[in-house]
Amino acid sequence: MTQKTGSNTKVSRKQERIIQFLISESTIEDAAEKAGVAPVTIYRLLKKPEFKAEYRETKREVFGQAITLLQRESAQAARTLIEMLVDKKVPAAVRVTAACAILRCAREGVEIEDLSDRLEAIEAIMVEKKNEHS
Repeated sequence: MTQKTGSNTKVSRKQERIIQFLISESTIEDAAEKAGVAPVTIYRLLKKPEFKAEYRETKREVFGQAITLLQRESAQAARTLIEMLVDKKVPAAVRVTAACAILRCAREGVEIEDLSDRLEAIEAIMVEKKNEHS
């Protein structure tokens, strides 16, 4: 569970704790019970822009940590797919699924690189146009 310092936040420490429970528990009711508040309190807080913003930011941080964990294991996942693909003892359906996953990941990687290149080109054009007008 991510811990916030409270220095850059517009929510109270109690609200920070509620956010932590919202992230760690399955339901609002469970989060409310752990935080020692009524569920209606959480529902009210979720309507406040400052609380919603802090909750969203904390969820992003937690999700970012999860993505980092997955990225660390991506090489092993790729090796496993390749092992399944080339192992003739593995059922054909599993090998086809592995092949499809490999092709899908490869295609998505190319698409992301292409989009990144296009975005860089657009940004360069925008900077150039901005400099022309300055």
